[in-house]
Amino acid sequence: MKKVIIIHINGILFHMEDDAYSTMRERIFKQGKQGDKQLEATLAERFLQLLAANKQVITLTDVQQILSELGIKATYESASSQRNSNQSTYNRLYRSNHNKMIGGVCGGFAEYWDMDPVILRLLFVVLFFGFGVGLLLYILMWIIIPIK
Repeated sequence: MKKVIIIHINGILFHMEDDAYSTMRERIFKQGKQGDKQLEATLAERFLQLLAANKQVITLTDVQQILSELGIKATYESASSQRNSNQSTYNRLYRSNHNKMIGGVCGGFAEYWDMDPVILRLLFVVLFFGFGVGLLLYILMWIIIPIK
């Protein structure tokens, strides 16, 4: 049995589980979107679509699904990230050890840029056949970029 609260979004009352409300509130505040009227209207519209005669309470999975669809990312902090919070954090480029075809260069770039490595592999093929520099560039990056 979970605690259910009543919230008011865009002039409409919703019944929501306590953990769903906490998650929604935390993620919206972390993104700095509190007070955004368009976001509030969109949330109300999406919540109304979820509710039916047999479903009257918005759950945590509903909130997580809707917020991810709207591009409001979750912020997970583990014990290791809390220990390293004093250090400056930045994304570092490595060759991928688990997402590689030949040397992991395209997989590493794909993880760095958060995209599909197939696109980068096709780009290297085009550079190789179109301009003749793709293979040379790939080998050079294979040597320079460290493995993760």
